[in-house]
Amino acid sequence: MTTREINQGRKCIKWGYGHCPHCHSAFKVNQDAVRFFMRHHGDAVLFMLCPACESVYDSSTQQERSDLQNACLDNIKNCTGNRSQFACTTLLTVAINHGDYAAALENGIGSVDRSTYEQLIRSDEALIFANGALVHWERLPDAMSTPNSQASGDEQNLN
Repeated sequence: MTTREINQGRKCIKWGYGHCPHCHSAFKVNQDAVRFFMRHHGDAVLFMLCPACESVYDSSTQQERSDLQNACLDNIKNCTGNRSQFACTTLLTVAINHGDYAAALENGIGSVDRSTYEQLIRSDEALIFANGALVHWERLPDAMSTPNSQASGDEQNLN
């Protein structure tokens, strides 16, 4: 099995694993581990939690969830090593990797450069060729269009 280097080239974890942004434990990432997201223009940053933190998050009050989300953000912001160790990705990255969350975490946006990425997330709709296939992209609806997302508290805004 291949590994990827993290944390200033000193520590390796298996392909498809990431570190929980809350407790830093390594776990196998997947779609079911996503517990909250933050808007970034037309895209969203998806935060995956390890099974133990998922359990805590799922049984928490709205205020406790908000505190846990803020702790995750603080851990990422205060990280002195490589931030790619955390189990976080974006909707566009998942689309570029054909719905594979582990590949999204490992490969990132692949051959899409930063300026193209910024144009894509600001566009309403696009069709791009990535990783050998056409990928359809639609902008994440504005918060006003999704009343349940604000009520659930599982969304924050990066803008």
